[in-house]
Amino acid sequence: MTKTVFSSSCLQYTSCNIHPTVLITIQDHFRRIRGSTKKRAVGILLGRFFGGVLDVTNCFSIPFDESRSSSDVWYVDVDYTREMYAMFKKVNVKERFVGWYSTSPDILPQDVAIHKLIKETFEFDHKAVRDPILACVNCFSQGDRGYDKTICTPHALISEAKADGTIVSEAFSHVTHLMKPSEVEEIGVEHLLRDVGAAREPGIEEALEQKLDALKQLQKSLRSIKEYLVLHATEEEDEEETGKEIETKSTKDEEVESKKEEEEEDVVSSSDISQTPSLKKPIFSTADANIIAIAQDAISTAPDNSKANLELTQALEARAKTLSF
Repeated sequence: MTKTVFSSSCLQYTSCNIHPTVLITIQDHFRRIRGSTKKRAVGILLGRFFGGVLDVTNCFSIPFDESRSSSDVWYVDVDYTREMYAMFKKVNVKERFVGWYSTSPDILPQDVAIHKLIKETFEFDHKAVRDPILACVNCFSQGDRGYDKTICTPHALISEAKADGTIVSEAFSHVTHLMKPSEVEEIGVEHLLRDVGAAREPGIEEALEQKLDALKQLQKSLRSIKEYLVLHATEEEDEEETGKEIETKSTKDEEVESKKEEEEEDVVSSSDISQTPSLKKPIFSTADANIIAIAQDAISTAPDNSKANLELTQALEARAKTLSF
């Protein structure tokens, strides 16, 4: 004969309240995982326990993987789970471990072993819930409005054992649950559902309008780039012309200075040439004139009809002609 050690009546809580923000986070996790690996998403549920109600207010995803061919092969990153839990406690001390979630609509054979491992992971926290729940979230049931048709079914692990404590069987049992958001969450979820419901694929007209707006924006950007390039090119041309003008002016100044230097050199050389004969001319002409004068006086006092006197007179006259200016 078996004896039920744990049953739904002896759980810490009688019902479970899952907030809408938790389902939104789970749905987002599912979409990210489903788009890359086509596997289910697994994470930890956080919340508080008071008045016989388990209030699930937050959650976070954890690394998880499993084999499709064997239910005995699966993986949960325990170290990462503990580190994330410690960080969440720093943000909100009142939120404690209350269970875990899976995006599989049904309970799988390996979920019992996974449930036990996750429960053992949080045994160090004495304020954690003694009987954590497994929330099976059916993300495939979403309708046109998105999250409002997501189905969440919480379960608690119930064990049946003999009088000596030997466990006979373990199975998940459904827990009464409800979805009661806070006032702030209710307002936020209404806005979110309105946005999600309005989100749809654009038609041909809307797609053309969007492309036309994009082309207009591109044209505006290209026009701005063109104006910038034209302005930059004009500035470069002005700088180039200014540089050429400065170079031409400096070249002309150098030419003028060189011409002035050449003219000054010509003036100096011509003045030297003109001054050289004026110094020599009076000296030699005066000496020669004195010699000629003395010779003429000697000839005049000498006897007439002297052949020497005649030759001397002719030589002096020839010398006088050569020295005449």
